[in-house]
Amino acid sequence: MNRVALALVPPVLLAFWSVAASFVTLWGLGTLDAVDWPSWQWWGYLFATMPDTGTQALVNRWLMIGAGAGSAAAALLGYRILTDGRALFGLGRRPLHGRSRFAGRKEGERVGLVYSRAPRSDCLVLGMTPGLLGWFRRYVCLPGPEHVMVFARTNSGKGVSYVLPNCFSYGDSLVVLDLKGENYRVTASHRQKRLRQEVFLFSPLAEDGLTHCWNPLGGITADDPNYMSLLQRRAFNIFPEVSGRERFWQDGARTAFLGISALICETRTIPLNPTTVFRFFTRGDAAAELARMIEARRAAGNPYSQTCVDLVSEALVGFRGDGERAQVTSASIKEPSKAFPRLRAL
Repeated sequence: MNRVALALVPPVLLAFWSVAASFVTLWGLGTLDAVDWPSWQWWGYLFATMPDTGTQALVNRWLMIGAGAGSAAAALLGYRILTDGRALFGLGRRPLHGRSRFAGRKEGERVGLVYSRAPRSDCLVLGMTPGLLGWFRRYVCLPGPEHVMVFARTNSGKGVSYVLPNCFSYGDSLVVLDLKGENYRVTASHRQKRLRQEVFLFSPLAEDGLTHCWNPLGGITADDPNYMSLLQRRAFNIFPEVSGRERFWQDGARTAFLGISALICETRTIPLNPTTVFRFFTRGDAAAELARMIEARRAAGNPYSQTCVDLVSEALVGFRGDGERAQVTSASIKEPSKAFPRLRAL
């Protein structure tokens, strides 16, 4: 509420009351035409002494009537100010950007926050109350599956004040995006020894090579009737759809990855992982080796599936006859059989 506007309300009401009371009193006494504009005349008749009692009684009666009319008019104006005149007088004006303050304990408990003496392993620690002279402090904890979003500028202490405490205290599983590696260095030993949890560091670009490994092709075997769909899904994950000039090369790489992955998946003696797949992309005799493997399985009476052979044939379009990686010519695109003969499973 605007204090200046609030302080002006009583003088405004008093002035309006005086004008209304003076107008009614002058009109009743028949002297309204004698003044330019009624303002303070009611007060003048109040302190004036009339020459006789009859005139005094008449003046007193109209003073009472004028006071009542002025009071009614001032009351109506006051009601108008309190209801519809807030914007005019600044009463109850809301700040342009709203108001904010820190919630108290009662408000926090009302929305489900927990105030405990020690961090709870089933909650996220949001902060700590100041207490009384350092005593009676409580940890503010958030139970349940709700999310927490922390906004602050760089190097303002988000990791030290929020991420690290929760890495120490939270008892359930955590997946931490640790770009600097500091969360792992500080809390991994604690979570492993005290919380009895397995801790993995996946950092494939680490310069020192210290990282756990993950095989996106693991668990896919030729015994699964849907193994080709699973390989195709992984191929699209590694080589997603793109547009523009890169689409041709992206599609070719995806086809080669899918064909080689299918061949390795049907080869029991070779483990299926990105290393074994991408090795065929870099070796000089990749085309000859793939053709040899297909021919050897056909001669042994245990050929690869026709789908696998077709995919490998499409992948071989991207290789020269001497095995070197090369660009695909327009002729080989239109007629792949001219670049390499079409392989058959049988």
